[in-house]
Amino acid sequence: SISFPYRYKETSFGRITDPIVPLPVHTRFGWRLFNFIVDSGADVAMVPRFMADLVGLNARKLVKHRSYGIEGRGLTVFRGSFRICIGKRELKIPCLFSSQEKTPFLLGRAGLFDHFTVIFDNRKDRILFRPL
Repeated sequence: SISFPYRYKETSFGRITDPIVPLPVHTRFGWRLFNFIVDSGADVAMVPRFMADLVGLNARKLVKHRSYGIEGRGLTVFRGSFRICIGKRELKIPCLFSSQEKTPFLLGRAGLFDHFTVIFDNRKDRILFRPL
């Protein structure tokens, strides 16, 4: 298992947990750390479009479609994948590269939940990834 300590942020609702984990992503320049929001409600990982180039993909050659979230308007995205490491395990996870460059780095269920049980451990203030 690998664990990441909870981060916190102040909001209008008070201090809340911010489920961010730093994960290495394989890029054209080697492994680089990026902070991902662990989003168990997200079907798939989503990152800004610039990441496609960084991981060696040409976004113009990727399948383009619309993705709909809670806002309902939809967003242009490009389907692809990239490699991450969680502990010593390397995973190739499916991903949507968002046309919005301010899109937060989201880590969704696809490609992750079939390899790990993800536990939000409030007693120990951590997020735990337990290999299946």
